[in-house]
Amino acid sequence: GAGGSLNVELGGTAAGDYDVLQVSGTATLAGALNRSYLSYTPATGDSLTVLTYGSRSGTFGSGTDANSLALVYGATALNLLKTSGAANTWALTVGGDWNTAANWSLGHVPTSTEEGVVGDLGGTPTITLASSAPTAGAFRFFGDETFQLNSGGTLTVSGASSMGAGSTLHINGGTLTMNGALSTANLTLSSGTLTGTGAVTVNTAMNWSGGTQSGTGTTTVAA
Repeated sequence: GAGGSLNVELGGTAAGDYDVLQVSGTATLAGALNRSYLSYTPATGDSLTVLTYGSRSGTFGSGTDANSLALVYGATALNLLKTSGAANTWALTVGGDWNTAANWSLGHVPTSTEEGVVGDLGGTPTITLASSAPTAGAFRFFGDETFQLNSGGTLTVSGASSMGAGSTLHINGGTLTMNGALSTANLTLSSGTLTGTGAVTVNTAMNWSGGTQSGTGTTTVAA
């Protein structure tokens, strides 16, 4: 309930190094999630799955954490994430428009001092961008989502970013300027431009049927 708390100890990112609560049915969340550390200081990008569930209602309302890890709620799990800047998390349980302020936890589209974080929404939803967005510090997708830039969509990303094991970055128009490294499972370039100074790593497959790549960055497709 609202007056209750869940306390987790975090000693690293490997299995067994941190507490995990598994709920087979519905997890009804409220109250505090308190995080304490056992000779462990999280590095940027560290992610720990501390709660799994069949379904979820509610969120934790507060809690103590010396390292201010972001709470990233997905369809079946809660991850704690050390972000490169302030965490601005996707507020929907489905896909939608990246450039809609109400779709984000901070009430605005991610900015240059923030990391846009999308939890594993379940399935393969699409988040689209078809207009000019502010420069983002970084972005991170946890699940199998597609991030699709359509005609008119422009986004510059300054920091290291990543997408999940079944994810797809689809440049279908517009321009994505990656000035930080990016790791994605799949890359589809059918129109528009992928540019920037960052190194893009494609871990599964790349489909290039149109559009252009430019800039001083590199694109590497895993063998």
